[in-house]
Amino acid sequence: MKFADGKGGKLGKSIHMIPIEPRCRVIIDNDWAGDPDGLIGLAHHALSPANRILAVTSSLTNPMFGPPEGMAKAGADLAEDLLRVMDYADRPTVHAGPDSQFTGETRATAAARAIIDAAGDVGELPLLLVCAGPLTNVADALLLEPELASLITLVWVGGSASGDNADEYNYFTDPAAAEFVLADQRLDIWQFPSETYRRLVVSVAELDQALKNQARQACGYGTCLTA
Repeated sequence: MKFADGKGGKLGKSIHMIPIEPRCRVIIDNDWAGDPDGLIGLAHHALSPANRILAVTSSLTNPMFGPPEGMAKAGADLAEDLLRVMDYADRPTVHAGPDSQFTGETRATAAARAIIDAAGDVGELPLLLVCAGPLTNVADALLLEPELASLITLVWVGGSASGDNADEYNYFTDPAAAEFVLADQRLDIWQFPSETYRRLVVSVAELDQALKNQARQACGYGTCLTA
């Protein structure tokens, strides 16, 4: 690895990184067409040698971002563009879920099938389904294949530790999906509720400034994240 010189070039001094082996396999689900935090998180996953991305799925957005029709597919396109710009090895296809909330009826969506297929990947590393958006695709996958619950650990950024979910975006975007998933007693869940994640708040303006500076200094995906 070489340091960037701040002008798009590379400094001559090389450094040796501590070898890091993959520690987990991840399926990543988010509403990529919503707030920019999702794509920032995806970039971190792609940059981390400690996890191996098996699948990426895209969920619906809340109507606060405009009419939901087509937003899951738009989010999938954004996530695919980011992984392409980052030149991520073994880049997965990003599968879109429905633009409607969980119905309680079986839906074999592309996103649900991708989650189930990825969970069938045989390996010794723990399998985490990381969701930092509404739980629509997770609920559809669990309803379609109940045994999925015994194969994964759900890592969910959402809900409230106090139970006051009415003001928490990832919960109220699809309450039926959240209730269905959280009620599954076979599913191991690591939850990061609003009381935890709201301790780290960064404005869109700060992200925009930081990522544009990064893009000028080193590589192009900062520009992709602020486009």
